[in-house]
Amino acid sequence: MAKAIEDAIKGLEKKESEKPTAPVKLIAPVKNSPNTVSSPQTGDDTDLGIWMALIALSALVMASAIIENQKQRTYSAKRKRG
Repeated sequence: MAKAIEDAIKGLEKKESEKPTAPVKLIAPVKNSPNTVSSPQTGDDTDLGIWMALIALSALVMASAIIENQKQRTYSAKRKRG
C-alpha cells in the first residue's frame, strides 16, 4: 500500500513544461495595441451612471431612516423618564 502511495506521489511531481513553439494569438486584439485583449461584447449597453445614482439614493434613504429611528427612540426614552 505504501509503495502505491509513493508511486502516486511521484506521478504528481512537477515536470518541466515545454514552451510553445509558435506565439500565442490573441482572440480579440484592441486596435493599435497588439498585446492587449478586449472584453467580449455582451450586448449590455446600460448606463452605469443611472445604477450608481440609484445606489447612492438608496444609501441616503437608509441613512435617513436609521437617523429618524434613533431620534424616535431617544424622544420616546426621554418621555418615559419624566
